[in-house]
Parts: sequence; C-alpha cells; structure tokens
Amino acid sequence: MDFTQAEQDIVEIKHQDLWNGGYVKKFDFSKANSSEAHRIHAVTMIANVCRGDKGVKDREVLYKKLLTEHNGKPGEVFQFVPVMYPTTLGEQTRQFGSFVKFGNDANDKGMLTNLRALLADGDGQHTIYGKSLYNNSTRLVMSKGFHVFKIKIPMMIAAHFLKHGELSFMQVSERTNKLRKYYYCEDLLPIKQSTCFTGNEEEWNNVCYNFSQHTFDLYRKKFRIRQELTNKGSHGLSYTTMWVAGWEQDQYGWDNFFGVRRKKPSQLETRQVADVIYKMMHE
Repeated sequence: MDFTQAEQDIVEIKHQDLWNGGYVKKFDFSKANSSEAHRIHAVTMIANVCRGDKGVKDREVLYKKLLTEHNGKPGEVFQFVPVMYPTTLGEQTRQFGSFVKFGNDANDKGMLTNLRALLADGDGQHTIYGKSLYNNSTRLVMSKGFHVFKIKIPMMIAAHFLKHGELSFMQVSERTNKLRKYYYCEDLLPIKQSTCFTGNEEEWNNVCYNFSQHTFDLYRKKFRIRQELTNKGSHGLSYTTMWVAGWEQDQYGWDNFFGVRRKKPSQLETRQVADVIYKMMHE
C-alpha cells in the first residue's frame, strides 16, 4: 500500500521545546479517516510511541493486529482518528460511547466521535449517502476542533494528564522501554552543584539514575527543594512520551483539562505544558 499521501497529510504543524528535554508538538489529523492508507498511517504512528518510537516494520500487519487487540475490539490507538457521525442516522448515533464520550458539533450537523467507538458499534458498517462511514470521503470527515498532540514530559506530572479520562492517551511502554533521560530545572541546582563537575547532560542523567529515594529525600530537606520534584525519586524525573487528543467541543475534555491544569494547585510543570497546549489550540 502506498502511504505517500498519508505521510504528507498527517504531519507536525507546531513545535515548542520545554526545559532540558521536553516538548509539545501539535499534529494535523484532519484527514486521518479519509482513506485506508491514512487510517493505517495514523494509527500505527500513534502505536509506535509504545515501542519507544523505534519504527514499525509492517504497518498493515500491525494495523490488523490493533483492530482486535482488546478482546476482539479495536485498541485505544483508534481513538486518535476523528469521525463525525451525521445526525441523519437518528438515535442510533447515541449508541456510540463504548469507549470515549462525544457530543454534537458546533452547527449540530453530526455527532463527534472517533474510529474506535465507530468500529466497536457495528464494525463501521453504517452508511450515509451510500457511503460507509468507515471508508468515507473527506467531506464526511469532521475534524475541526479535534486536536492531537505529542508531548514529552517528566513522569512526575504524567499522572496529572492521565486523570482526564475524557481525553485520549497513548504512552510509551515501560515494560519494553527504559526511561533514561531526566528532567532538570533551577530548583534542582543544589543537587547538580553537589554532584556534577561539568554541565554535561549525560552526567546529570547518570546522577539521577543512580540516586536512591533516600538520597533525594536528604537533598530535599537540606536545601528545601520543592517536594513534588523529589517525592517520586529518579522515576518521577525521567521523561516519558505520550500522545493526547480530544474534541474541543467536548466540555468534559479539553475544557475540563484546562480548567484544572492551568491554575494552582496544579504543579508548575503541569501548568507550563497545559499553557503551551492551550496556546497552540487557540492561535
């Protein structure tokens, strides 16, 4: 299968680096459901993060596996393909909700959902205007307001993101990948000054990797370092990568996320990431 067009359509459109190794990237998934090649490319791109972004040998084989990986149903990665289900199909649209919530679009022309919910409810066999919603034309792909981000953040704040269940997430698997790059900020300067002889980044990574939780606790008490930076030890400072997506029109998704994560008492680093995502969405 030729993925050339899909690779040209599903691309990074915004990028901002954070701290010493983090980032926020915004992607255009507006055509992710416009063809089979687009769907395969989008889904396997998301799934690749679980493998530490090491690449996918055969996208079509992986896609078929992901279609049934959850007890015969599609996996979470299909939540990243946006779908508008036209209201002309009536109340059966209300059946979508097996995995992710959705709602009306701004003009009340359809229900906003995703490919995972669509496939779980009848394998995408519903049709509109004689066309299958699974294999529809781009004019039926409702994506305005569907935002997809790839972020690299410290583990200590990853849980803050994952609590927002109305959004979709896919994170690097620690079962098969080791996290070996560590977050740094000026609040951690006392540790760096006491342990690092140079400004080499690898030296900082080695310090964090070898520190015990007890050592972190001693430094926190001695130098009054922010407790949230040290309470989870080196694992909390290690960087993880994840994808996050959701409909802007869903008040329980991004609205809830920003309402909680852009203000105190959310951790400083959480607020910083949330602010960047908010800015990218509203520019």
